[in-house]
Amino acid sequence: MSLRIKILFATSLAVVLSLTLLGNFAISTYRAISVESLSSRLDSTLREIEDIDDSPLQAAFYLSTVSNYPLYVGVANLNGRITSLSELEIPVSRLPTEDLEIASVDTIEVSSEQILLRTIKLEGSGYVVIATDLRGINQTVEALSRNVFLAALLLIMSNALFLHLLTRRDFNHVKRLAGEANRIAKGNYRETITPVPGKNEVAELSQSISAMTESLKANAENIQVLFGSISHELKTPLTAIRGYIELLETSPQLNEEQIKSIDIIQSEVERMTSLINDLLLVSKLGTLKYDLTDEVNIVDLVYLRLQVVKDLQPEREVTVISEPSLYVQGSKILLERLIDNLVSNLLKYTSSSTSAKFIIQSTEEYWTLQYQDEGPGLPETFGEGDNLIFASFDSRRSNNSSSGLGLSIIQSIVFQHSGKLSVRSKPGLTFSFTFPILKEL
Repeated sequence: MSLRIKILFATSLAVVLSLTLLGNFAISTYRAISVESLSSRLDSTLREIEDIDDSPLQAAFYLSTVSNYPLYVGVANLNGRITSLSELEIPVSRLPTEDLEIASVDTIEVSSEQILLRTIKLEGSGYVVIATDLRGINQTVEALSRNVFLAALLLIMSNALFLHLLTRRDFNHVKRLAGEANRIAKGNYRETITPVPGKNEVAELSQSISAMTESLKANAENIQVLFGSISHELKTPLTAIRGYIELLETSPQLNEEQIKSIDIIQSEVERMTSLINDLLLVSKLGTLKYDLTDEVNIVDLVYLRLQVVKDLQPEREVTVISEPSLYVQGSKILLERLIDNLVSNLLKYTSSSTSAKFIIQSTEEYWTLQYQDEGPGLPETFGEGDNLIFASFDSRRSNNSSSGLGLSIIQSIVFQHSGKLSVRSKPGLTFSFTFPILKEL
């Protein structure tokens, strides 16, 4: 349930409860006052009957004909059976004797018949019964209850409309900020967040997120610059080491063990060189904005980079499912590197019997590249979906020349093209890339 619906529900519930309590109090008060007024009129009529010299029954009958409110008159025997004597017939035909006795002292309400009733006790022969109708009061109460219900519905609808108009802009800002925060949580904080104008809590939140993003961006840029500086500094001693290795390799005095040691050193130098080159690329991807205006046939590019698989492992089955051609705008160098990383890891971390598939599709707004293989997949520590830890495809393998930055480079290339990356692992490994399509020919 969204926050807006929760607030709407809470405010509507408060309105309904408040109106119900006030409405019930008002209706109850109205009924109590109305019943009390009728009871007072019955008491006045009873006193008039007692003041008339005629018998109570005759006096009651006479007053029923001249009364300005509905007045029932009847007689009840000692068994509680009531016989109506007035033109208006008493709606109740029998009452318990104890109720008739109480009514001789105070007014009683017979709610089942909607009447107020008083009695005058006759010596040894029963009771004179006078009563009046409550239906008018009860009908008014029912009408008031319906009005309260309708008022509650109108208040709920007006409250919903008013709340929508009042909070629409703030909730739109909150929704936007939630999307921005989600983007930052996934590591994409290169885009600038526009703060919400004003001085309310939403504006303060947007300003805090914007300041946090700028701080993260500055820290990331500093780290990228540090990577670049370290990489450049490391290249100098590595060049010297490579030169000495070449001199040693030409020496005729080396034995077999020494040659083997030099080969190991050479291998580690090449691995260090690969790491430095990848660090430099990561540094550039993080600090530079690449030119994305190259017109690239992504289908031909995939076939071209897959040629190395056919040359090295002709027995491996690699399938490309795509349109005949798809031209997009982007950085050809970066897109080549992205596909090269996929191909390189296919060769390094899966056996030659493992098949792979590239699927290229497009819509009016996006083009997608999906890579699938049936290999061992990624370790669980790398995560899946959009939640990825930047590392090499398999950092547990320490005997390869991988720099350990493969996934980080891929992710940075995707960010450069304003795309999205999702990974699914085990069974196999699936990379799904989605890019906004800029041009299709």
